Amino acid sequence: MRDEIEEKIKARREERARLDQLTRARVKEVLKDKPAYLKIEERFKRDYETPYLEEKKRQLEEVRSLKKPLAQQSIQEHEQKYKLVQKE
Repeated sequence: MRDEIEEKIKARREERARLDQLTRARVKEVLKDKPAYLKIEERFKRDYETPYLEEKKRQLEEVRSLKKPLAQQSIQEHEQKYKLVQKE
């Protein structure tokens, strides 16, 4: 009778230890994974924010290139071409 009780106690302890180990392993898996809000934020940045900022950057580069002052050499070349056309 006493042996049976000791065996039951031992079995319960083993079962608890196994469940505890399994629980710890699952907790480690969950902690390794990123939280959902971080995943959503990364997806938003990748799919919406970054392309939008790249497009804005491209547009600003176009505006800068249009408003950039002309080089003196290009003005002189144009003047020479214009004078040649006038002579003809």
